Amino acid sequence: MRRGIWVLLALAAWGCQDHIIGRTASDEEMFGPQTMRLQPTFTEVKDWTGDKKPDGIEAVIELEDQFGDPTRATGTVVFELYSYRFAAPDPKGERVGGPWVGSLLTKDEQIAQWNSAIRGYSFQLAEPNLSVDKNYVLAAEFELRKRRLFDQVVIEGKDAENKPYGRHSVKADDQPPSH
Repeated sequence: MRRGIWVLLALAAWGCQDHIIGRTASDEEMFGPQTMRLQPTFTEVKDWTGDKKPDGIEAVIELEDQFGDPTRATGTVVFELYSYRFAAPDPKGERVGGPWVGSLLTKDEQIAQWNSAIRGYSFQLAEPNLSVDKNYVLAAEFELRKRRLFDQVVIEGKDAENKPYGRHSVKADDQPPSH
């Protein structure tokens, strides 16, 4: 009888524990990230301290699986900020910030960077020498286990003279975008 109680208690304790089951290779292939996008609405020059001066860039990345649904992934994101070249085939001018490295390798990092409301990862890229009136190009590279995803977005200044023609983007690829 005593032995039966101990067995029941052991089973109950085992059942209450979190059992983490990782993605299998086929799960990763089907539901892993296929594209990355720097979210153009939420990626912007920001003032985090409330002193009415820009503190840096709030960068939001979204990962999507092959079905176009939001997904998460482990890896490292590298961000670089460039000046904007108006009416140029490649809008990136001189690098003015970064590189910043965002890690998504641990559970704590996943929790800290994930924003459930926008279904993406949010990063604060500190760069105090920015102007809210200038255009910039933010480029991101997400390094996964076996490949890399790229994207870039033009961040429009509030009163910038030369407005961009639209969003410039490079989708999932195994090669970096040309500079």
